[in-house]
Amino acid sequence: MKERRSFNGATRSVPNVATTNGGPEQAAGSLNVHATASETSARRKPPERGQEEMLGVILKMQRDLYDHGKTRAIESGALMATDDHLRALENHANAIAREAHREAYNPALHQHDQLLDNEYQKALRDRDEAEHAVKYAQAALRDREEEAAQAHPGDPLKPLGWALPGAAVIAMMITTAPTLHDFVFVMADEFISWLLSVISGLFLGLLVALMILGDSEHTGERTATNWIGLSAGIFVSLALGALRIKGAESVGDYIFAAAMTALELGIVLGLEGIAISRRKAHRGWSERKMAADQANARLDVARTHVERCQERLQAINQAIQAHINYVEERGVRYNRIEEISATALEAVRDGYHAGIAENRGRILGIGGKQV
Repeated sequence: MKERRSFNGATRSVPNVATTNGGPEQAAGSLNVHATASETSARRKPPERGQEEMLGVILKMQRDLYDHGKTRAIESGALMATDDHLRALENHANAIAREAHREAYNPALHQHDQLLDNEYQKALRDRDEAEHAVKYAQAALRDREEEAAQAHPGDPLKPLGWALPGAAVIAMMITTAPTLHDFVFVMADEFISWLLSVISGLFLGLLVALMILGDSEHTGERTATNWIGLSAGIFVSLALGALRIKGAESVGDYIFAAAMTALELGIVLGLEGIAISRRKAHRGWSERKMAADQANARLDVARTHVERCQERLQAINQAIQAHINYVEERGVRYNRIEEISATALEAVRDGYHAGIAENRGRILGIGGKQV
């Protein structure tokens, strides 16, 4: 049997399910009938695409109605189904089912649907634009990645170390110590004279070397300290050369003075040449490093742009999918309202009979009988 029910002005045929008005045996029989109906519903064809979300809502409605019917039976202490209880529960289930009814989606008929359809069409156009934007952004990202790979500056300049500066300091000490011993630290104690001469030679050589090579590890330009070190090295060499010429007594002495002075100047100019080459290398690496940093910055910008384009495309796709789900939900609520109403009635009746069975089981348990 089917009875005609009206849902918001639309007439639908809703199947009637026979109520149980007999005793406990009839109630148990009714439970078996509803169990069979539930199994039959479980063997129905699987839901179509897009109906899973709506069926989840229906399942929650069935669960709530089942709990409502069971709670009604337990709180009333009913041991058998009564017409008044079933009628009230069925009216409640029908009211819930009527709330689930919606008109079919029709932009030509409903103004609200027309607005939604306009937004949907705009989203489709925006998706085409967003997909092209993602493709262009990804192509630009690949170009930036190639640029960043090609612009790698390589390893930074290795430290000079102390071997070469140390050798230069010792060489300057060897050339300056004898001159300081003969013309500056002239004293009766030869040991003290040579000790002071060696220490002074080491100090002069270390000072000149550090000032000439200083900052060549960190900058590509000659600093004021470098200029002072170069000037000091040249002036010290010339001054010591003048002292040697002053004490020269023969041609051999003059030649020796000139050779020692040239050696000291050669050490100073050699240190300056090393400093120039290292400053040039550091300047080249700094330029490559700056170009690499700029390429990496452009790469980061391209990555951010790709992420933004993908997020925009994802948001548009989500809006389109949400509209599709909404249209399909409207279709389910319009075309399958009879099934929704029938399952609502089944759920509330099953819950009511389950509550009755629980009441009877509690009583039988108190009486000590084994079921």
